[in-house]
Amino acid sequence: TAKMKSGQYIGSFAPYGYKKSADDKNRLVVDPESARTVKRIFDMRYGGYTTKDIARSLNTEGILIPLDYRRQKLGLEISRREWTQSGVCKILRNQVYIGNTVQGKSVKPSIRSKRTYPKGRDEWIVVKNTHPPIVSETVFRSVQSGR
Repeated sequence: TAKMKSGQYIGSFAPYGYKKSADDKNRLVVDPESARTVKRIFDMRYGGYTTKDIARSLNTEGILIPLDYRRQKLGLEISRREWTQSGVCKILRNQVYIGNTVQGKSVKPSIRSKRTYPKGRDEWIVVKNTHPPIVSETVFRSVQSGR
């Protein structure tokens, strides 16, 4: 928890749009290729497109979903799943894209348990300005409020 509270990223994988720094695995840096897609998702939503329109557009263009993008980068087989409205919404709601590290969103009852349970937003650990943002706070906030 100390690492989380200091803004260090402790997840196994960097969020889509980012990669772990070569110098420090607890720091996120922008992955230019996937960050372009993230920026585009926000720009489209900001421009009035629905999440359904955005998902359809990404699928039409053959843009890999985040999981497949990561698998491709690792040289693994990709699933060829498609973008969904909920996948687009997950990106649009994630504060990581304005440079904030948000962790501790779920809890495991025990080490042996495979299940995790979501924590309330008031329990999340949010540290602002820990890495370069992909979208402006203005666009992010506008998208959250439905503009």
